[in-house]
Amino acid sequence: MTYFKTLPRSRAVFLALTVLGSTLLPTAYDAHAAPTAEHAPIERDTQPDSDTSPVTQRSLKLATWNMDWLMAEDGPLAATAPPDRPHRTPADFEKLAAYAQHLDADLVGLQEVDSIPTAQKLFPPQAYQIFITQDALLQHPALAVRKPLHAHQNPDVVDLNVAPTTAAHQLRRGLDVTIETGTNPLRVLVLHLKTGCWDTPLSDKKHNCPVLLHQFGVLQNWISARTAAHEAFVIMGDFNRRMTVYDPFFFAAEQGLPAEPDHRRLGQPVR
Repeated sequence: MTYFKTLPRSRAVFLALTVLGSTLLPTAYDAHAAPTAEHAPIERDTQPDSDTSPVTQRSLKLATWNMDWLMAEDGPLAATAPPDRPHRTPADFEKLAAYAQHLDADLVGLQEVDSIPTAQKLFPPQAYQIFITQDALLQHPALAVRKPLHAHQNPDVVDLNVAPTTAAHQLRRGLDVTIETGTNPLRVLVLHLKTGCWDTPLSDKKHNCPVLLHQFGVLQNWISARTAAHEAFVIMGDFNRRMTVYDPFFFAAEQGLPAEPDHRRLGQPVR
């Protein structure tokens, strides 16, 4: 599990989880954007106007969690899912819901969820609002947003599905949600990229690496658009890549950010 945070000027965060195996516990990161010449803090509480009144930043706790085929066993999609997928009992859902409550995050990016009602079994509607991609797949990226944070869903990042339209298996879209945090909204992109290219070189023509590289090109475009609009943003989810700050795929994503005078990389891993 690896976290990446960007340089302050870009006001962006990469929160990445590489998935190997069954359902993993979520990873979390407490983030707040530092003030810059271009942006104010993500969110802040202000006291009444006074020369001595302090201004404090409020942080948002972010997490990403691959649910490993989280499906409702009595739902319409269960019969069409692979038979060897995990089958969750009511007791399993109770344990997952208890861990979600213990996590206590403001934003939780989810992967491999079949529907909003299923996600609500872990993140109840009285506490969280659930957003999910609109594609017709069995698995979806989703986002749980703690109330009373206000948010709205933007069009899915359809271009992340780089598979030919004739392909038997289509790839997952990206979920794009705007969190209203005061004067400077936060754009959140939740994704689940193509598996099979965990640590092979950029030039590898096998192991689905060309597909993953194509998806990273789509990320470059999305990052460039956010940067040009001076928007704070977060990319979180399952990159299906053992990324380090030296990984060529990580460099590829970085190309969407403006150059820093003394740095070439987004940031150092947070252990």
